[in-house]
Amino acid sequence: MKHDLKWEGTMIPSQFLYEAQVAIQKEVDCMFSWDDLYDRLQLLEQRYHTFKEIVDVPSTYHNSHRNKVVVSDEVWRSIIKKNRFASAYYYRDEPEFPQLESLFGPKVIKSEPKSNVIVISDSTCPVSDGGGFKTMKPTESEELSSPVGADLLKSRRKLFTSDLGR
Repeated sequence: MKHDLKWEGTMIPSQFLYEAQVAIQKEVDCMFSWDDLYDRLQLLEQRYHTFKEIVDVPSTYHNSHRNKVVVSDEVWRSIIKKNRFASAYYYRDEPEFPQLESLFGPKVIKSEPKSNVIVISDSTCPVSDGGGFKTMKPTESEELSSPVGADLLKSRRKLFTSDLGR
């Protein structure tokens, strides 16, 4: 509905509240006044901004799988000093954050920084461009060694003890 009405920001159009009033009346057979709905939406908006403020602190981490905000106690104390309402999230995250964000949040497309892949290897063998292994030809020597890749079946082996110098 927010996008249908081309409504940006946090100012809630009165048309939205009237439509919500009618929908609630039909759904649960309970009448809310315009003021009640407005107050409830203001509270939801406060929940959204408070949780967003907590998650935006650099030393915080929101673990949505465990429904927790991971923050040190020292940081929690400073957050709660600024906003007493933030203490509601000390034990649990905001369960309705995606819905609140769709209602009150701006249309922001998060861009991820481009990541570089660094290959660290202790091998001296070059890596091929095709993603496979480069095969090494077995050398003509008396040593027993394991060749790399497809040449595994062509390796030479000493089968008799007489070849070992006994």
